[in-house]
Amino acid sequence: MYWLLNSSWYFLGRCLLTIFFMLSTSIMAEERVRINPESILDDILIIGAAATVKKLNNGEQPQWTEVLRMIETGDPRWLAVASGLAAGTDAATSEDLQVMLAKALPINPQGVLSLADSQTFLSIENLCVAPFIEPELDYLHRYLAETLESLRRLKAEAVEAKRKRCIAQIERVLAEESARK
Repeated sequence: MYWLLNSSWYFLGRCLLTIFFMLSTSIMAEERVRINPESILDDILIIGAAATVKKLNNGEQPQWTEVLRMIETGDPRWLAVASGLAAGTDAATSEDLQVMLAKALPINPQGVLSLADSQTFLSIENLCVAPFIEPELDYLHRYLAETLESLRRLKAEAVEAKRKRCIAQIERVLAEESARK
């Protein structure tokens, strides 16, 4: 009986150890696949922008959406990633990138405006008109007001001409929205 009791505890201990090992291994594997701006920029340099965009969209766990969420934060490191990826996008991924950069505009207007006009789909006329697909009216008005305020506070000579063009675009959109009411 003593042997049976000890072997049950031994078996239970082995099972718990195995479960712990499996969980810790899966957590470490998840950590390894997390992306960072440096690794993406390295990929752009090594395999090119188009191949990097394709890589981020493929696989068991595509990472394109995660990259877009990070670009949306306006973090300068992620805006550098957006700049690098822009040359390798297709129609759908260009639109994704454009929308996320527009969302980052009120957060980091200087950073986003520095990327403006670097690609056709990233023109001031495209970024500064709230290029969102069927946004709710309240969200659109809040976004435009926040973006306009952020742009008016911006004092950066390097993007001054773009800032003025962007403000003009937003004011045009606001005037069109007012005329619809």
